[in-house]
Amino acid sequence: MRQLKFLVDQNMDDRVRDLLNGRGHPTVSAREVGLSDAGDADLIEYALSRDLVIVTFDNDFRRHVVRQEARCLFIRRPERTARARTTLH
Repeated sequence: MRQLKFLVDQNMDDRVRDLLNGRGHPTVSAREVGLSDAGDADLIEYALSRDLVIVTFDNDFRRHVVRQEARCLFIRRPERTARARTTLH
């Protein structure tokens, strides 16, 4: 069985990378590989050239990744409760 390897995009918390590494999945962050200021196309190219699954919570980026036929693990942000939404306004 092929082992999944991951690239965590620059907007993800390092705890996501640490969790995946802790579960035995080789994982690097965009920051670690010098792509902290890279655009979407550069991240996708990097992931494709190294057979990495991109981890993101950015839905627009996810759509771009899928259009380029790269693999993506999309993590949804937790929904805020109605109370939390109203206290911000």
